[in-house]
Amino acid sequence: GIAITLGIVIFGPTVVGLLYGQQYKLAPDILGILALSMVFVFSFSLRKKILIALDETPYLLKFSVVSGIASLCITYVLTKMFGLYGTALAFPVGWLFAIVVIPLCFNKREEVIFFIKTLNPKKLVERTS
Repeated sequence: GIAITLGIVIFGPTVVGLLYGQQYKLAPDILGILALSMVFVFSFSLRKKILIALDETPYLLKFSVVSGIASLCITYVLTKMFGLYGTALAFPVGWLFAIVVIPLCFNKREEVIFFIKTLNPKKLVERTS
C-alpha cells in the first residue's frame, strides 16, 4: 500500500497533466489525498480475510455499520469545513478512524497492533515464523 501511495503522489501530477491538461489542475492534489487511504485499504483487506477465516463475522458486521456511520459524519464535517479538499480528506481520515478508533471501542486492541505491523510487513512475517 505504501509503495502505491508514493507512486501516485509522486507521478500523479505528471500523469494527470499529460492526460487531461490544465483544466484538471486540482486533480493531482485530490488524488494525492485520496492515495493516502490506500495504506488503510490494503491493511484492512488483508485483515478482513483473516477475520472471516477466524469466524469473526459478527465483529465485521458491527465494524462495518459503525465505520459507515462514522465515515458519513466525517465526510459531512470535513466537506463543510474544506469543500472539495475536505471530501477527499474524509476518505483517509475515515479509514484511519475505522482502523484505529473503532477496534478500540470494541476492545479489539490486537486489530490496531495488526495494522501497525502491516506498515512493516517484515515484522508481520517475523512474528508468525
